[in-house]
Amino acid sequence: MFLAFIMPANTGLYAQDEQQTEMKWRPVQVTFITPVGTNGLGSRDIGNDFSLNILFGMNGGLRGAEFSGLGGMLKGDMKGAQFAGLLNTAGGNVKGFQAAGLVNVAAGTLNGAQAAGLVNVSGKELKGFQAAGLVNVAADSSKGCQVAGLANVAVDGKVSQIAGLFNYTKRLNGVQIGLFNVADTVEHGVPIGLFSIVGRGGYHAFGISGNETFYGNASFMLGVKKFYNIFTTGIAFRDEKIIWGWGLGFGTQVRLGGRSDLSIEGLCYQVNVDEWFTHGPNLLGKLNLSFAWHLAPHLALTVTPSWNVTVSDMLDEYGEHQDNTFAPYSVYDYDFDNGMRLEMYPGLAIGIRI
Repeated sequence: MFLAFIMPANTGLYAQDEQQTEMKWRPVQVTFITPVGTNGLGSRDIGNDFSLNILFGMNGGLRGAEFSGLGGMLKGDMKGAQFAGLLNTAGGNVKGFQAAGLVNVAAGTLNGAQAAGLVNVSGKELKGFQAAGLVNVAADSSKGCQVAGLANVAVDGKVSQIAGLFNYTKRLNGVQIGLFNVADTVEHGVPIGLFSIVGRGGYHAFGISGNETFYGNASFMLGVKKFYNIFTTGIAFRDEKIIWGWGLGFGTQVRLGGRSDLSIEGLCYQVNVDEWFTHGPNLLGKLNLSFAWHLAPHLALTVTPSWNVTVSDMLDEYGEHQDNTFAPYSVYDYDFDNGMRLEMYPGLAIGIRI
């Protein structure tokens, strides 16, 4: 809603009439609040080389520098730099730098950089860099980088995105780093995060396997083959105890040639022994080398050697010793003075991948 308010206000106030006469230019203007300034009522049709808006100013264009206590709004193009305590807008193209405490808007093409406490908007092409505390938006093709505390949106182009929560682009030709990443198509790039949802060019697979720790294991892979997330759960019945766990991981896959591929994966499980949740750290780390032979277009047989490391808290919440170890065997183990036990062992899993 905020962007919907800013963009129409900017483009509506400063849409240029094709029949308008050429803009007048002056070397310097000083405004308290438009129209109280050196350009008076005609400030919207006058461009400046240097502009000072003590509070708020509306001017025709800029080809130098502008400083505003609260906000500066330009009817046409900007070449140079705009600085404002709250808001900078340009109704045309921006070639240079905009910095504001809250919002920067370039209604046309941005060829340069924007830095804002809250939001940056490029109404057409982005050719450069956007950094915002909350959100960056590039409404047309992009070539550059977006960094935001919350979210980045780029419709198209060669753009890299880094956000604390969410990234979206129609076509990804770069890197996305965020908790949630969405791309309609990945051409030459990779999303890195917890959830990466990709349409064309994405990797989505489901695997069922059995290994020495979990006799039944189900995993879902999501992302791209260069980097994908793994969501997994497993269960076993051993020593008259139910052992089950859930885990997260990541992997990368390379083609070996013919009908085979190799995946290198790292996973971490929280393992629970004979209860819904086992007190304290009860962790299983796995490093997998998964070899796959494709039996059909969407079916592969997998053989996965692994190296396993477990960390278990052998003391309960009352400080009493308990036997929470879930390793089926070990080639190395060590008990720490604080009650933690470390165990290591090799493993092997056999399964199918769909």
